[in-house]
Amino acid sequence: DNRPRSAPVVRFTSSRHHQAMESMESIPSKEDSKSDVEEPSRRERWGSRTEFVLATVGNCVGVGNVWRFPYLCYKNGGGTFLIPYFLALALVGTPIFMLELAVGQRFGKGNAHSYQKLHKRLIGVGVASTCMAYVTLWYYNIIVAWTIVYMAHSLRSPNRTPWGPKTVDSERFWDHAVLWESDGFEEFRGVTSFQLVLGSVFAWIALFFTTKNGVKSTGKVAYVTATLPYLLLAMLVLRGVTLKGAGEGLRFYLKPQFSKLFESPDPWLDAANQIIYSLGVGTGQLVAFGSYNPKDEDVVFDSVAIAGLNSFTSLFAGIAIFSIIGHKAQRDGEKVADVVDSGEGLAFVAYPDGLSTLPGAGVWCFIFFGMLFFLAIDSSMAMLEAWMTLLADFGL
Repeated sequence: DNRPRSAPVVRFTSSRHHQAMESMESIPSKEDSKSDVEEPSRRERWGSRTEFVLATVGNCVGVGNVWRFPYLCYKNGGGTFLIPYFLALALVGTPIFMLELAVGQRFGKGNAHSYQKLHKRLIGVGVASTCMAYVTLWYYNIIVAWTIVYMAHSLRSPNRTPWGPKTVDSERFWDHAVLWESDGFEEFRGVTSFQLVLGSVFAWIALFFTTKNGVKSTGKVAYVTATLPYLLLAMLVLRGVTLKGAGEGLRFYLKPQFSKLFESPDPWLDAANQIIYSLGVGTGQLVAFGSYNPKDEDVVFDSVAIAGLNSFTSLFAGIAIFSIIGHKAQRDGEKVADVVDSGEGLAFVAYPDGLSTLPGAGVWCFIFFGMLFFLAIDSSMAMLEAWMTLLADFGL
């Protein structure tokens, strides 16, 4: 066969070409990189945007809005305290609030694993901050137990309470009948009160049933626990402002004292502390809640709206508190400055004492402690949800 044959084609491939091809194969596709960020489709989601918003409002609006903010406002110059307060809200609280929701929503993970995706060494930060929420949860559930005990005592009679000027001193009732404190080492009254044990058991049972199905149940419960406190608070405000002495109490609450802003850094520190404490940033709840959002949720609008509502609630609660405190001061012939208190002393001594002589005192006290119950259980639900999200992300 004399036909010409085609010469074999020899292709020379450089090592650089091989390396380039291998590097192209190693570049993840858009779908691969997307899967690194998103959670599997089986991850729980909120039933609706409304459920997410209400649950987040319940996390932020807690007992601190009622028993801490009004006192801080009075202590730090009344209406002038609102200047550092709203500056802290705009410059510190709202940006961090927005960031935590966005981080959880972006990575679809709880606090620990979202921090890990930012940097592998930050997982400890996420675990530690969530543990803070878990420790605080135990304290909050004791508050729930206290409110249950007081609600039970309020139901004993619709027109009178077992504490107040006509019965037992309110502070003594709180110390001895509820906390079960003794008068000294020589008096031993037992480990704790039976009613407080029952209240604690009921509080944990209530928390179990409100969170047993994760955000599916938390979102549904929030329709009640996040909205009913506003109705009860409005009732207390309307009743309070109609009482004698309410105007004097409100004057002490909001009267501007500009000199206090510059006498010490305390007003500025208290404002920042209250914003961070009230919004619940830095302890994992917001990251956990954001992780159950769809990827297109508008967290910017949600953050601004929820943070603003939280601050409005604090101001509104102050009207309810100081109107009754003003009435109590006039009733007892004392100055408002001598009657006002903060924390547990305000919620479980001063305010119930102010309600104790009103017509239908038992009913009004039941409304007040019912409001505290819902405010506290909402925050407890959020803290437990952050912890359960952490455990679920670790596969536990």
